[in-house]
Amino acid sequence: MMKLNTGITFFMALISGSVLAVEPIGRSLGSGIAVYPDVKAEVEHNDNIYLLENNTIDSVITRVSPGVTFKGDMPALQWQAGYRFEQAFYSEDGDDDYFDQDLNVDLDYELNSYHQIAFDAGFHDGHEARGAGSIEGGLALFLEAPDEYDEYDANLEYKYGADESLADFNAKLGSYQKRFEDNETRNGINISNADRDYDQWNALLGMDFTISPATKAVVELSNTEVSYKEDSDDFREGGTIRALAGFRWDITGKTTGEAKFGTSTRDFKNGDADSETRFSWSVDLTWKPQLQSSVAFYSAQSNDETYRVGNYIDNRYSQISWDHSFSTFIAAGLEGSLSHDDYVGSEREDDITSLSASVTYSPRIWMDVKASLKHENRDSEADNLDYSRQVFNVSVTLAL
Repeated sequence: MMKLNTGITFFMALISGSVLAVEPIGRSLGSGIAVYPDVKAEVEHNDNIYLLENNTIDSVITRVSPGVTFKGDMPALQWQAGYRFEQAFYSEDGDDDYFDQDLNVDLDYELNSYHQIAFDAGFHDGHEARGAGSIEGGLALFLEAPDEYDEYDANLEYKYGADESLADFNAKLGSYQKRFEDNETRNGINISNADRDYDQWNALLGMDFTISPATKAVVELSNTEVSYKEDSDDFREGGTIRALAGFRWDITGKTTGEAKFGTSTRDFKNGDADSETRFSWSVDLTWKPQLQSSVAFYSAQSNDETYRVGNYIDNRYSQISWDHSFSTFIAAGLEGSLSHDDYVGSEREDDITSLSASVTYSPRIWMDVKASLKHENRDSEADNLDYSRQVFNVSVTLAL
């Protein structure tokens, strides 16, 4: 079955992006508070909406996504709060229609030039499309509707340091919850998703050491604990300890990024599953050979949650992209990615490659018109889970 937290891994090719983007002007409400409304409308043709290996089914999908963000700028406090919903309609089968919502808040408080506190929290009312959730392949057609879930997360971070500091320190605590609603088959049989509900607690300690004006050494230690709600003895319960070290740099403003390498250890409360230590990394680089052009590369290893297959997912993801502004009105982007998922404790391994290209036209600072084409392919060791699909999308975004 599909992993619960999607991860990704390496392929050199093409996908989408755009250096142009709407720049909302906002409306001042006084006292340092401003409001930024926006709306996005898109029409998409997907030639394999259920991710089937054979006898694929296509659909035109229409989406409307309005949102609003409030921002506050006080002497020591910057904050923002936003809400967005997305309504989608499928031409093939209205049972696939969905309504998703997002609510978030971010706070940054500066005690003084060396001490800062940041807090963020969010709520997401989302869905897993049929074929991309707990039931994959042809069996997904027997579901009455997509799986629906709620996500809650909150994070508190303390930072010590300033631009002139020889060393910076940060500590972060976070929590995450995922709760699924039950589903049913087309003939009315109830499908319980209670054993998919889980909690995560995260802790991170990090330090940066200045080596030169353009380079810092980075050390990071994190721990994530996972608890499933249905059964306290669930074999998937346990934790991940990750230790990374590397460098962060900004060279002449053209090359920026960071690269960290180390180990990731997954252990389990249930003795039936063996602990494992694997090589881990996180690389995020941006190169700007010209002001109007940029190349970005990202690669990372992560441990993700799974359902019914394996103990956990060892995910390795890489992506490379290129964005270029040909003028103040026209931009284009190419992107390529590869995700390798190893369902540890089972025979299943998946390779998902994605290629895409996009063109964006911005006739006004508050308006983007974008067209994109994406090809995606999965090669799976599991029977009947290979798929290939193409998605063509046209969207208009307006921001005030």
